[in-house]
Amino acid sequence: MDLKLDPQTEVSKPTLTDYIQQLKSYNPTQYFTEGALVDVMDNNKSWRVARITELKNDTATLSFDGWSSKWDEVKKKKYKGI
Repeated sequence: MDLKLDPQTEVSKPTLTDYIQQLKSYNPTQYFTEGALVDVMDNNKSWRVARITELKNDTATLSFDGWSSKWDEVKKKKYKGI
């Protein structure tokens, strides 16, 4: 089956306002799931790769890649360092 576009059909392109609206409504915490890898600023203000090991209400328990559970941290999901 051949698909043909009508040359009279206009395709609207997103405007800058559309992109700004999308950015304002973006909420990265909606993608937080147990087992997900995230970039996190640790308590020493260094960015590290961590895995979300547990989610409870508004907190996430994080296990840092390559580090023992001794270094796990609990952060609020809205924490700016995740």
